[in-house]
Amino acid sequence: GTFDRLHSNVPEDMQHREYYHDDTSNDNITRYNTTQCNIGMPDLNTQNSYVQQKALQFLKDCVDCGVDGFRFDAAKHIELPTDDASFKGNFWPVVVNGVKEYADNNGYDEPYIYGEILGSADTAISNYTKYMAVTDNYVGDRALYGAYTQNTGRLADSTNQKQTDSASQCVLWVESHDTYAGTAGSDGMKTTSDVSDDVITKAWAIVGSRADSTSLFFARPTGIMGEASTDTTWKSTAVAEVNIRTGLKKNKDKNKKIGTESHKKMKKDRKLIGMGS
Repeated sequence: GTFDRLHSNVPEDMQHREYYHDDTSNDNITRYNTTQCNIGMPDLNTQNSYVQQKALQFLKDCVDCGVDGFRFDAAKHIELPTDDASFKGNFWPVVVNGVKEYADNNGYDEPYIYGEILGSADTAISNYTKYMAVTDNYVGDRALYGAYTQNTGRLADSTNQKQTDSASQCVLWVESHDTYAGTAGSDGMKTTSDVSDDVITKAWAIVGSRADSTSLFFARPTGIMGEASTDTTWKSTAVAEVNIRTGLKKNKDKNKKIGTESHKKMKKDRKLIGMGS
């Protein structure tokens, strides 16, 4: 996965060796390896100013098209200003702060931005949360395993984030494409494809109602990843009521009125997921 294997369809202005890292090792043994080596494909030289501006311009174009949020895949594989002087870079402040400033200057809402960080990043997570929220897969993994094993103590423990100092800095899920189609899970459950929708929903009652956090519900495919799904758990009454409860709580915290009928319906339907009254 180096420059030599670059596809011919890559735009001509990006077909220059200096825009890519050359190291072919792809393990995560050291912080250098994590950020400067490829992960199976040509790895952008994110310290390069042209690459940074190319990424920033793409995000600006997206904002102009109405996009109001971005997810950076494999964010821990991009270096930070706080890394060792031999390979540190300012990609994050240039790109993330740049697109936020662009949105503000042009009358758009500030885009919501988060980065995927699975497991250890070999650096303090706070070095990333200066710029964006990050994923905390440990919370959902603990909640799911607690629901799967009917361990209420583990479910209760799952309410505390592990990756970040603040709940508002983390993005949560019960399962993801990595745990459904692979073995990226932790805390006793590496894969989730065989876990029932009922167990997923019970874990979502914990994760989806987590105060201040942003939570994602994975819509399971029917077959392989990317195929349209016939699994409609994501819009079931139980899942929807967790979402409603979370929305009502956030609105209440903002001193907004809670509709009486919606509140009654919420209390009634909470029984569906065993949340009590």
